[in-house]
Amino acid sequence: MTNRLPRIVGLDLARCLAIFGMVFVNFRLVMDATSETPIADMLATIFDGRAAALFVVLAGVGVSLLSQKAREQGDVRAVRTVLLKRSALLLITGLLFTPIWPPDILHCYGVYLFAAAWLLAVSDRVLITLAALTLPVAVGLLITLDYAAGWKDFESLEYIDFWTFPGFTRNTFFNGFHPFFPWVAYVFFGMWLGRQRLDHAEVCWRYVAVFGTTAVVTELGSDALIAASISSGGLSAEDAQALFGTAMMPPAMLYMFSAASTATVVICLCRRMEATRSDSRWLVSLVVTGQMALTHYAAHVVVGMSTLMAFRMLENQ
Repeated sequence: MTNRLPRIVGLDLARCLAIFGMVFVNFRLVMDATSETPIADMLATIFDGRAAALFVVLAGVGVSLLSQKAREQGDVRAVRTVLLKRSALLLITGLLFTPIWPPDILHCYGVYLFAAAWLLAVSDRVLITLAALTLPVAVGLLITLDYAAGWKDFESLEYIDFWTFPGFTRNTFFNGFHPFFPWVAYVFFGMWLGRQRLDHAEVCWRYVAVFGTTAVVTELGSDALIAASISSGGLSAEDAQALFGTAMMPPAMLYMFSAASTATVVICLCRRMEATRSDSRWLVSLVVTGQMALTHYAAHVVVGMSTLMAFRMLENQ
């Protein structure tokens, strides 16, 4: 079984964790699971917004690995064509899923890949700069525009004008479940991460320390800023949470830092597990699951959500 493992086992292991987390959060969301299950609540707190972020960061890592040889040869046109075709396929597939599963990430994933395809040859510094620049843009949009525009309400997951050009644009770039601003930053960051020597133990452990500390400090800082903003009377609890929170919606700057840092720690730990446990049978099973991440995502929408709809088990039905 070991011979069937891909060259980078750790990334497929991380994809497995990402897809498990996304499926868990999605089913819990649509079935309106309650706090009567504390373990599920704890897992939801861990996975919510983090599993999907890990999934997108891994997309960026994959883009850099796919284009590595082409970048070294100085001609990325063929790889760009491949990515643009994948982008179109994901966009179309995701839009077909949307009537069943409104929070679909695949059509957004397609838009992210379209942007990434034009940045294959840029430097590491440019990638990090672009990732950073998307954050103030997103905050600016959050401050100046109505984040609730287009939503019937957030609980029902219904976006009233999604199938119109203004509604689709607003949802995709500003206030959908995975808006381009700032979610594309995860792809750009992942492209940068994919160029680092994560096969070296010292690099991985250094990133675990740095980004793990960043995640903890960000979460603690978020709580402090929210409390200070409310106690001073400067912001309402809702506004303070929107600007300084680490929840997935709206995707504030501190959420982006926290989720990207968490994703980096997971990826690095998975790479180290690859190096030390590559012959483990349970690891092989998880890796195979990770290799079929998109298949499992599609199945949980087409089979899972459709079944729940048929039996009227969705919370918003």
